[in-house]
Amino acid sequence: LWWHGPKWLAHPHNAWPVGQPIAEDTSPVRDERQSEQRVTVGVTAHVECNSIGPERYGCVERLFRITAYCQRFVRNCRLPAVPRQGGALTVAELRKAEGTWVRMAQSEAFSSELQALSRKGRVVATSRLSRLDPFLDEEGFLRVGGRLENAELPPHMKHPVILPGDHALTMGLIRRCHARQMHAGTTHTLAILRQQYWVLKGRTQVKKVIRHCFACRRAMARPIQPRMAALPSSRVVEAAAFAHTGMDFAGPLLIRVGKG
Repeated sequence: LWWHGPKWLAHPHNAWPVGQPIAEDTSPVRDERQSEQRVTVGVTAHVECNSIGPERYGCVERLFRITAYCQRFVRNCRLPAVPRQGGALTVAELRKAEGTWVRMAQSEAFSSELQALSRKGRVVATSRLSRLDPFLDEEGFLRVGGRLENAELPPHMKHPVILPGDHALTMGLIRRCHARQMHAGTTHTLAILRQQYWVLKGRTQVKKVIRHCFACRRAMARPIQPRMAALPSSRVVEAAAFAHTGMDFAGPLLIRVGKG
């Protein structure tokens, strides 16, 4: 079979066996499967959410008291049960809480200046604080330099703490100063505020706070002018002199007879 093939190949063509035609495969062609790759990516975002902050409280005194209680709680957790502190807040605790928020406001607004002062001892000439000659004190506050070192004034008056003008803490401190001065005007409020804090664009920020002060707006509100009626025709119609006259009627006048 390998060399000669099947026997019917040696017969004439008309003697070849009739075979069955090969049926074509008419089955539907399978669709091409497309490979699909799915990639799952997990993104972790760190969102800072402060439960307390100057944006949430219109009164900074309430913010400072809450912060002072939180700091006391943390401090008491690190101590044994006997020397733990309780009772009303002290002045030192309130000042510490206020200083905490002041340092936070400065770190948010003057981060580059704080880094420059800690490294080189001075800010760059293009900084917005260069004219104030700022420096860092022993507590880490950014203060105004100036030439009042030999003045007979408290240290916080000679070198007030620098604060950004557009910060929520600054607006709260201005409101507190304005209320303590019995809702004084812009100049007086700014002068008292600068005894402790130097606010950038301070006059503008103080004006903004006073403009939105409800007590000041109510006290300095202008009275409403009533709508006047139309003038009578006798006063506006042109007429001859003495065309309209008036007479005053009065009762009997009691005259005291005496000297003179």
